[in-house]
Amino acid sequence: MNSQSLRKLGYKKWIQNKMIRLLTPYVFLSVIAIVPKYYLEYHSFVTSEYLAKAIFVPRVGVWGHFWFIPVLLWCYMLFGICRSCLFQNESYMVCSLTLISLIVYFLPISTQWLGISDLRKALFYFCIGMEVNHFRLYEKSVKKCTRLIEFAVASIISIILVNCFYGNQTLMFCVAMLMIFACYQIARVIPEQKLSLEVSKHNFTIYIYSWLFQAVIMGICGKIGMMWEVTSISMFFSGFLGPMFIVWIYRKYLRVHNRFFELLLGIK
Repeated sequence: MNSQSLRKLGYKKWIQNKMIRLLTPYVFLSVIAIVPKYYLEYHSFVTSEYLAKAIFVPRVGVWGHFWFIPVLLWCYMLFGICRSCLFQNESYMVCSLTLISLIVYFLPISTQWLGISDLRKALFYFCIGMEVNHFRLYEKSVKKCTRLIEFAVASIISIILVNCFYGNQTLMFCVAMLMIFACYQIARVIPEQKLSLEVSKHNFTIYIYSWLFQAVIMGICGKIGMMWEVTSISMFFSGFLGPMFIVWIYRKYLRVHNRFFELLLGIK
């Protein structure tokens, strides 16, 4: 993340834009689905208790993977406050926030209300993203074959640790760091072609709607008894190609183009 847009717009306008972009699909898709989903599960009308939890406990929301949206908004809010009010030097801010978030990561906070427990874990990785972007770590001087070897080694070690020590918080933290390292290496190998740039540009759309296509593929593969390896690969590709197809249809064929539909689809 860089803070150019924050400096240009000011914190109030900047965070308003973030809230509108993140919360429009979150609120709209949750509202239209909460009553039918509750009825299908419990065969009755939605209760006030369930409604309150769906609003204030992101993990209990209508769409399970949507928990990350309010957590991401929390991260943006904290970043904006720190950059606007507490730190003048961005490098110092990034290093300080990374250190603080690392300490917070291991604190025994378990409450799910307002996504606090998830924020505790996600904030550190948010800061790692800022570190990579700000300091431009591990630049282009490294050969592609070296990056591929590092990607393979990090992936293999991660798989071994997950299979042997799953549940150990410290080792799972190490696995997460290895996965970030592996993803960064493979991302630097992939050329900046049209497809990769489009996927990167529409990552929020992919995040919102990937579940739809993955659920369909998982159901089909389950019905025909497909091997789990093939199912996993199929779900992976359908998870980003499906949402990209939605964007393509919207831009090419639909006549009604407005800001609300673009926000609902997660288009920048």
